[in-house]
Amino acid sequence: MKIVLKVLGIIFGVLFIFGAIVQYNDPDPILWIIIYTIASIASFGYAANKTPKMVLLVLGTLFLIGFLSATQKLLKVLK
Repeated sequence: MKIVLKVLGIIFGVLFIFGAIVQYNDPDPILWIIIYTIASIASFGYAANKTPKMVLLVLGTLFLIGFLSATQKLLKVLK
């Protein structure tokens, strides 16, 4: 099971790097490049077993709050 999680960490790390790369044409690219880069570093750190679990928990919580905030704004726009 540990090897599967390590491989997933590497896969998501690479995917987040690609996500950061394609943000150059976004209206606010710096924000999104930073977000995707942090997610990539956290994924690679998890795969290497170098990121403390508390850091991952805090980052996950912050990303969840940001997602819920963006979703709420989108729902208001769609109404």
